[in-house]
Amino acid sequence: HGQYGFLHLTFEEMLAAKGIAARAQLGLQGAVEVILRYLDEPGWHETILLAVGALGVVGQQPQAAGAVLCALCDVCLEGEACGRPVVLAGEALLDVGEVGVGRKAAAQVTARLVTAMQDAAAPVRTRREAGLLLGNLGWQPEDLDAFVEIPAGKFLYADDKKEREIPHCYWMGKYPVTNAQYARFIEDSGYERQEFWGEGGWAWRTGTYDSKAPDNLKDWLSRRPPDKRNRPFYWEDVKWNNPLFPVVGVTWFEAAAYCRWLEKKLQVTGSKLQVWRDEQLVTCNLQLVTGSVRLPTEEEWERAARGVEGLEYPWGDAWDFTRLNCADAWAGEVLDSAGWNQWLDGKGYEPAGTTAVCTYPQGESQAGVWDMSGNVWEWTASHWDEANMVARGGSWINDRRSARCACRDRDVSDDFITYVGFRVLLSLVNSDF
Repeated sequence: HGQYGFLHLTFEEMLAAKGIAARAQLGLQGAVEVILRYLDEPGWHETILLAVGALGVVGQQPQAAGAVLCALCDVCLEGEACGRPVVLAGEALLDVGEVGVGRKAAAQVTARLVTAMQDAAAPVRTRREAGLLLGNLGWQPEDLDAFVEIPAGKFLYADDKKEREIPHCYWMGKYPVTNAQYARFIEDSGYERQEFWGEGGWAWRTGTYDSKAPDNLKDWLSRRPPDKRNRPFYWEDVKWNNPLFPVVGVTWFEAAAYCRWLEKKLQVTGSKLQVWRDEQLVTCNLQLVTGSVRLPTEEEWERAARGVEGLEYPWGDAWDFTRLNCADAWAGEVLDSAGWNQWLDGKGYEPAGTTAVCTYPQGESQAGVWDMSGNVWEWTASHWDEANMVARGGSWINDRRSARCACRDRDVSDDFITYVGFRVLLSLVNSDF
């Protein structure tokens, strides 16, 4: 008796959002305190986003709304909450756009999202969400298309660390190929141009390929008939298709076709390449010949990943799951074999997934190549046997055993899964690829 309420949830959210916006008009601290109080409560998430919209768009006070977001970005929390205020500010920016918060605030929130994404203290979930937001906001690193120069010479290879030599210099893609980069191949009719595919690839593309997959895999492969071979298998899935994230759901044939397409594209545009050399990003011209752009061989991949000294991981010999996207990071602890199996059996992988390719500066190799441990396995040009191609690097669903630079895996050329992508190599020396 004497009390009134609104049973419609959206009406409640709208009124609460207006209340937060009114507090912001009296002083930013009051609004920020309310937002922080309910930061990780799902029932308040939409209300907080509405509050920013109510202030910046409906109330036509974008500077005040931007100030609220910047104040959120300045809040430092520890542990599992590290980076959460920044992610919330990024979600609000994505919701209302630059017009709702002002250009200066939008730039500041974007910059703080980059910091949160690359913060080793933030949990992998937060780093992943920051990358998702950056991709959806249209941000990308200036060197996304850059290559890193790898000099010729001797290095220690494989688990036994026996000396091998690569007699030629080559350039490795700084990052795995992203969805944004792969989209150019699709938009340029890459799937329709036989010149990029090779005999086996075009046979797969058109449905005449004789799969070498074992019988227990063929039911899975049947989910992708020829009419679904005109783009990656997960191309429409928002969990995997963010512009900054590595393209997945691609067969070895698709990875190879992309390389041939990129070579043609570079030849047409005059072979102007961004190359990291002596810690500087420079533009150079190379006279590309057929086979210049391709997948790396195992040896080329491993040299770029572990340097000449045969490091265990790209960053050194000590394991550290804050340096890569892997099962240990999602579990929040170092997993042994039994722990990893328990994580899988308990479906700990369900909230996990790929991360933006520029998330882990802590995992950079000595050569300056990113993401060579974890995130996605990478197709190589090397054969495991007649039926399988070699993949390297481990993935988001694997533990530290697979993240070792010397670790090898295999798969049939026509498989397409959420934890396999690829990286491009440029060399003036042809291989049997």
